[in-house]
Amino acid sequence: MDFYNDKAKANSRRRNLLLAVLTSFLLGAVTSAWLYFSIQSRDLPEPGFWQDPARLQPALAELDAADIDSFAGYLRHEQSLFAGLDQLVREQGRTEPAVSRFHPAGPRNPVRFEPNWNRTTENLVRNPLGAVVLVHGLSDSPYSLRTLAELFNQAGYYTLTLRLPGHGTAPGMLLATDLEQFRAAVRVGVRHAVEQVGADKPLLLVGYSNGAPLVVDYSLTQLEGGIDPVPQKLVLLSPALAVNPGAEWAFLRAALGRLPGLGKAGWISVQPELDPFKYASFPAHAGQQLVTLNESIQQRLTQLPDTARQRFPAVLALVSVADATVPAGAVTSHLLEQLPAAGSELVVFDINRRHEMQWLIKGEKLAWLDSLRNRDGLPFALSILTNLSDASSQVQEMRRDAGAPATGWQVSEQDGRWPPQVYSLSHIALPFRADDPFYGDDGSQLERLANLSLRGEKNLFVLPPEQLMRLRYNPFSEYLQQKILVWVSRSVSQ
Repeated sequence: MDFYNDKAKANSRRRNLLLAVLTSFLLGAVTSAWLYFSIQSRDLPEPGFWQDPARLQPALAELDAADIDSFAGYLRHEQSLFAGLDQLVREQGRTEPAVSRFHPAGPRNPVRFEPNWNRTTENLVRNPLGAVVLVHGLSDSPYSLRTLAELFNQAGYYTLTLRLPGHGTAPGMLLATDLEQFRAAVRVGVRHAVEQVGADKPLLLVGYSNGAPLVVDYSLTQLEGGIDPVPQKLVLLSPALAVNPGAEWAFLRAALGRLPGLGKAGWISVQPELDPFKYASFPAHAGQQLVTLNESIQQRLTQLPDTARQRFPAVLALVSVADATVPAGAVTSHLLEQLPAAGSELVVFDINRRHEMQWLIKGEKLAWLDSLRNRDGLPFALSILTNLSDASSQVQEMRRDAGAPATGWQVSEQDGRWPPQVYSLSHIALPFRADDPFYGDDGSQLERLANLSLRGEKNLFVLPPEQLMRLRYNPFSEYLQQKILVWVSRSVSQ
């Protein structure tokens, strides 16, 4: 009997020791994360009124996912949101700098523009060829897809450019919205678009950045047995189908930011809100939604039956090889290589390979494209827009059909040229024309946010230098638009 009692006591001591070790490990991990994120965020400004959902609500409270059950109801609620925002701006915005989007009389207050492109927008057309639903990215607004919506509309399509919950109002509302609300908004938007053109007309979904996994997610849901229409085609720009290393810990940073005294730790960026159509401040909670979304997509893609996989929409993906927001190459490993060879294509905007530029570029950033271009038999067509030669700023398209050998390039000169001093595109540049009134390369700096060239002492200016040097427009936008129209026309007619 004593033997069994001693053995039980020994087992109990081992369990207690193991529990103590695990508890110590978890406390150490949490403490380390707290120290790391506290140090990382110490130079951030304190989040203010426009980053605080507690003070922004109830005026800007979004519908719960379960309550987003009709497009008409979604628009009615959106109308009340922007009425509430106008009231908040009148009450709170007069202390903001004149250049803030929240100053009631400032030149960047979105209400000064018609239409206000922070809001959901429809473009109608007689006898539409089909419906196109466009979904923007995290911290963005429908403005980011304005040019493409107009392009499709002029080509004969009904277009719906959707505002996602938490967007277009104030950055703090990204802390009070989640993935399920995004999904619900996409669902009711697609239903409405199909009602406008009829179920017999083609349905195309366009996703930019985080909008890309959202339209992929919608497509998967329908192929898994959903009751809504399956799109025929997907167009993805700068698709955020994976996150950069370390971003998987967004959930921990978001959790720490909810603790008393650690509000700054929950923000990746807190900046002046100068842009009328995009938040400059970004909370970790929003990044956490992207991580969750992509984990779900990858798990479901691997489990998708072959019969459903064969019905997955054809994909046109357009990326910049240089992308500091997400790993650009994930579009191949996380999507295109998992789909059947059924009309999909990848378009890559290369860096400026003029000889005086190349030595300044980190070679490892380009490794995924170098590997891709040397592979035989890709299950998707590949187009690369690159320099005509290392002595020329003019560009050419190198294109291979799906299944072609690595040497099977079709080369065609293009009219575009790299602008002086531009060495690459960027994650945020693809949808915007060079003459865009806010992000373009010409005109008044009061209205345009690109091409600021500032000199002075370091660590003095309130905006990060890397934000100022980041390209915000696409010098090859005409190529991009033509590529999309030709691909859609060819694919829809098949």
